[in-house]
Amino acid sequence: MNLRGRQHFIRQTMSVGAALGARDGFQRAPELALADSRDRLPGALTRRSLVVASVLLGAVLVKHFADRQLRVMPLVIGYLVPRMERSFAMAATLAARLDELALATGRPIGLPLTRRALAELVA
Repeated sequence: MNLRGRQHFIRQTMSVGAALGARDGFQRAPELALADSRDRLPGALTRRSLVVASVLLGAVLVKHFADRQLRVMPLVIGYLVPRMERSFAMAATLAARLDELALATGRPIGLPLTRRALAELVA
């Protein structure tokens, strides 16, 4: 196709698109998509940031337990993360309190000790 043929093809394509209302449709579509995205984006970012924060907090808890050479089941971490104050300081405090309770009672760190430590620190 030579230059003249390409120009004709482009003009024809544009006129057909204009006749079908594509030009207006293309102009409106980004606005609709943008408005839709604008409504959904904050919720999606909030959910994603909560998941990331929970994973990070769980990793911090695991590190504090590992620093104290404590073996803790993933069930305990999964129980603590949604119920505890979301801070690194609370993660350190909980690890220390669970260590103390485990030594005092001679029991491994499980859900009963975890519930007790959480209740003491929240109250």
